[in-house]
Amino acid sequence: MLLIMTGGLPAGARQSCGPVNAGQVACMDGRLCRCGFEQGGSIAGRADGYRWDCGALRPDCAPAYSVPDPSGLSTRKPPIVVVPVVPMR
Repeated sequence: MLLIMTGGLPAGARQSCGPVNAGQVACMDGRLCRCGFEQGGSIAGRADGYRWDCGALRPDCAPAYSVPDPSGLSTRKPPIVVVPVVPMR
């Protein structure tokens, strides 16, 4: 009841993962996570259940597009420095 009155979950809270939203993807901490059923085991020390998969093999989220700065200052890139390489004999 308190969460409803305060406006919901905090900004850093994760969405719930369960049978209702299995297969759903969400962007969490820059990673595209997928909700799915994972088997537990004695080695992992976890029970069977639905969890968010945000592992290293999951892709990053698409970059957020923004309106370019009209002054053009933020879109300029630093100059490229070319250093000649002399081969060793």
